[in-house]
Formats: sequence, structure tokens, C-alpha cells
Amino acid sequence: MKKILFISLFCAFQFALANGSHIDSLRGLINPIVSDTTQINIHINLSSAYIDINIDSTKHYALKAKKPSEDLNYTRGIIKINNLLGNCAQRKGDFDEAMSYYEIVKKISIETKDDKGMAIVLNNIGIIHTQRGEYNEALKDYLEAIDYEKKIGDKKGLAEGYNNVGVVHYYMGDMENTLVYLKKATEITEEIGDKQVLKKSYMNIGAIHLYNKEYKEAIEYYEKGLEISKELNDLSDITIAYHNLGGVYDDFGDYEKAEDYYLKALAFHEKFENKRGIALEFVNLGELLKNQKRYPKAKVYYTDALNISKEHGYMNIISSAYAGLAETNKLQGNFEIAYDNLVLHLNYKDSLLNEENAKSFAELRTKYETVEKEKALAEEKIKSESLAKEKAEAELIAANRKNWMLLFAALIIVAVLGSLVIMQKNKRKSQAEKDAAIIAERDKGTQAVFNAQEEERKRISKDLHDGVGQQLSGLKMAFQKLGTEIQSLIPDKSVEVENLSKILSESADEVRSISHQMMPKALTELGLIEAIEDMLNKSLGISKIDYQFEHFSLHERLSEKIEISLYRVAQELINNIIKHAKASHVSVQLFKNAGKIILVIEDNGLGIKAGENNGHGLLNIKSRVNTLNGEINLEPSPNSGTLATIRIPLS
Repeated sequence: MKKILFISLFCAFQFALANGSHIDSLRGLINPIVSDTTQINIHINLSSAYIDINIDSTKHYALKAKKPSEDLNYTRGIIKINNLLGNCAQRKGDFDEAMSYYEIVKKISIETKDDKGMAIVLNNIGIIHTQRGEYNEALKDYLEAIDYEKKIGDKKGLAEGYNNVGVVHYYMGDMENTLVYLKKATEITEEIGDKQVLKKSYMNIGAIHLYNKEYKEAIEYYEKGLEISKELNDLSDITIAYHNLGGVYDDFGDYEKAEDYYLKALAFHEKFENKRGIALEFVNLGELLKNQKRYPKAKVYYTDALNISKEHGYMNIISSAYAGLAETNKLQGNFEIAYDNLVLHLNYKDSLLNEENAKSFAELRTKYETVEKEKALAEEKIKSESLAKEKAEAELIAANRKNWMLLFAALIIVAVLGSLVIMQKNKRKSQAEKDAAIIAERDKGTQAVFNAQEEERKRISKDLHDGVGQQLSGLKMAFQKLGTEIQSLIPDKSVEVENLSKILSESADEVRSISHQMMPKALTELGLIEAIEDMLNKSLGISKIDYQFEHFSLHERLSEKIEISLYRVAQELINNIIKHAKASHVSVQLFKNAGKIILVIEDNGLGIKAGENNGHGLLNIKSRVNTLNGEINLEPSPNSGTLATIRIPLS
């Protein structure tokens, strides 16, 4: 069985770790009365200073700062504290507790768009997945963390990320990718000269040399890492170096040195209450003693490792412990127990059986069946299992046949439904085209009616102005001359002559007014704005209704069709206000916006009532607007009257 080795993972922080010389000065700055952000950061820095020295002190100072940070809603403090508490739980092997803290950090980092916070917490969550043997999830987290590190340009964080990806590939047995990522990490580490990262890089390279059975080189790199770890007083990495040196000497055959290093590592794990580390040392000590044929003591270590790992869910360690027990019992001749242990080992193992396990399984199975071949019950059981398997296969074939039939029926149903949907869609499309043609023809007819009306109005207006109007004007002048003569000859008829002259003058004015209403001169000669001003002055200017007319963004004449239609719409709306609204103020706006001409008329009168928007006048307005592809909206005005908005596209 291959022994379990540590290959170093980086637990990341969002701040620089203080060294031991700062601890006393930081403690002297604590003020128990004050709870501001300065005091919170002092506690955070103290907590981080103890992270590789005393886990309990780290947790103590982090918890001291936790509530004040939450009370002040100090986001940066909350992130750092939960990262520290997560690291404490993680180092003790309490992965569920650690994950709960990291989820808080992840949620806040997403909400605040904190890229560095996301890089750190994804890295630490990846470490938990790695330690649980969930390698695919770990790779996903590490690679996402690397993307964030690249985004913010953090070389140290990038080196840590590459290292951790290499670690996962190591545990997955992919040595090629392990070396690729570890070399990337080492290149960056040597460039930035960070000893914290460099010591881990040395130890990881040592692990690769050990894997390749290059013992001298492995010892060299492990001792380099151990030397820097002692220099930095990093107890966690000192523990890892002891553990891995034990692995080198174990492979090399120097069992005395191997046991000494394993026991040193075990002592540190017990000091830090690192349950996973303790379980790993028990497995490696069991492997060491098994190789020395000290089977009873080896089985004790394997069993102790199982007890701890089952309590905390360390699946890969459980698998390794059962493998060790299987091999130990096999060497002792306990083939039945060895077989049971190997089955349990395989049940806990995530990946496919490797060649070595397959060979061991076949060997144990043969010996077990030889011992049990005389037992009728075992033979019956095998026969029963065979029949059950045949039955299951038959049921599977029948189920597959049924599934294929159901699938075929479903495809037919889908095809029929699809055809019906397409037919219905085509039918609706055809109907829509017919409806559109009818509407277009209707609008064309309506427009023709309006054009005919306007042409007739032009003709009548011209006839009234040039014919009847001119005749009345000539008659008026002739009568005024005749009236003067009559008054001189018959003075008593002066009043009657003046009355007749007045009636004749009013008739001429009335004809002129009707002519202008039929087709305003201002509209044809000057344009829409002047025509509306003239219409408002003549209709509202002589009434008690106050009005306001505003226009802007109109620098050129519009097409005759649009000008006439908008004028008639405005004329109809103003007439409705005069007749029905009982308003005291009218506001008119005319402007161009976003390729449309917009006319807004608002009054403060009684307002339009439900059912009144279908009268002849309003229907006429809607028809005019529709022929121009425009839209009209009538709604209550904020000033208690009616607000009419007409939008006509220019194109």
C-alpha cells in the first residue's frame, strides 16, 4: 500500500501575517473599553500572528473582534475574522465548521465585488475539498481563484494557486501536470522572494522526487523547507516536513529514522488538535510497523486511524486504513478478515481499481473461496446471486425494450404535435396577413375620404373666397355708394340704409370666415404653427377660456397631409373643449421628438367620462391619426381635466 504523504496546500489570508516579535507590541495596544475599527484590527492582527503558533489564541482573538465588527457592520473586518476562524477549524480537521465560515466570506465578497476576497475564499474552500478527497470540486475552486489572482495582478496569490492545482494533480496520480503547476509556482516564488511560499515549493518538489524514488534529492528539498519553516517559526510546515521526511526514510528502509520523524509529526498534530493529521500519522505508522512485521501494533494504529476518520468523514484515509488492515491480515493468514477489509477499502475508494489492488483482490478471493468451498451455504449463496443477476439482466432488457417503445411513441406524438403547431402557426400567419391587408385597405379608403373632403373644402373655400366673397365685397361697395345717394335724397331712410349696409358687411365677413374655416389661409400659406395660433386666437381668444400655445424643434414645413390632419385634430379637440369641458384653461404643445411629431392638448375642465371616447368627433380624430400610422391617447389630466396626446411618425 502506498503511504499517505503531505504535499503542502496554501491557506490564504487577506492581510500580511505578523511575526512573533510583534505580538507583545500588539497586545500592548489593546483597549478593552473601546470597540472601534482600530481595536478590531489590532485583535485581527494578533489572531493572525498566532495562526502558526497557537490555534487556540488565534480563535480567541478572532472571536473577540467578531461581535464588534458585526455591530459596526465593518465588512473588511468580518471577512478577515471569518477567514481566520475558518482556518482554525480547518487546521483542526473540522471541515463543516470551516466551510460555514468560508461561505460567509464568499457571500460578502460577491456582494461587495471583492476580487481578492473571492480569490482567497475559493482557495480555502478548494483546500477543504482536497482534504476530503473531492478533487474535481477542488480543481474547479482553485482555477477560479487563479482567474481572480490574474485579474488583480497578485503574483504571490497566483503562485499559491498554481501550487494548489499541482497538489490536486499529485493526489490524483497525475505527475505530469503536478510538475507543470509546481514549476510555475516555483518560478514566481523565486522571482518575488517570498519565504512563506518558497518553503512550501521546496517541500512539494521534495514530494515529487520521493514519488520518483529519488531519495537523496527528496531529503535535500525537504530539509531546505524544514530550515525555512524553523526560521519563520511556522509550526504547521515544520509538522509537514517531519511527516514527509518520515516518508522518505520509510521508503529508503531506514525504519528507525522514519518512526522518529512520524512520532515528531504526530506530537505536533496532537498539540494543534489536528484530527486529520493525527489519522494520517496513524496510517503511516501502521504501514511502517507492518513492513517491520510488527503486525499487532500496526493494526492498532490502523484501527485508531479508522475511528478518527469515520467520526470526521475523512474518506481517503478510511480507504487507506482498510487497505492497510487488509494487507496486514493477509500476511497473518487471516484471509476472511482480509477479504472483508479489502472490500471495505474498495467501497470507500472513488477511482477505479488499480492493477495492484486488482491483483490483491483476486489473490484474497481465491484463498477465501478455498477455505469456504466446503460450506454448502456459500455455494447456495453464489448460485442464488447468479440467478438474481440473470433475473436482473432479463428485467433490464425488458425495461430497455419498454423504454425504446415509449421513446418511439413519444417521438411520434412530438412529430404530430409539431405538425399541428406548424399548421396552426401558418394558419395564424395567413389570417394575420389577411387582417393586415383589410386594415391597410380600410386605412387607404379612409385616407381617400379625408383627401376628398379636404379637396372639396379647398374648392368650396376658393369658390366662397373668389366667387361669393368677391361678389359680396363688390355689392357692399356699390351699396355704400348708393346708400349715400339715398340718404341725401331721402334723409328719413338713413337708419334703414345703415342697417342694410351693416347686414351686408356682416354677410361678407361671415362668408370670409367660413372660407377660412374650410381651408385656413394661414395653413396653406404659412404652415401648421401659424394656422394653430390663428385658430386658437379666433376660437379661444374671444371666449373666457385662457390658453397657452408652445412649440419647439419645428424648423421646417411638414407634408401637406400631416399638417392638414394635425390641424383638423386640434380643431376638433378645441371645439370639444369649448362645447363640453367647461374649462378655464387650455394648454397646447407641438414639438418633434425621436422621429415623431407630437401634439399635446390639455384642459382643466370636467374630464372625459367612460363611454364618451367613442363619439363621432373622436372617432373621426382616431381615423385621421390611424391613416398616418400614428397613435392617440386620451386620459385624465393631472389638472382634473383631459390630456390628449397624438404622435405621428415622420417616416
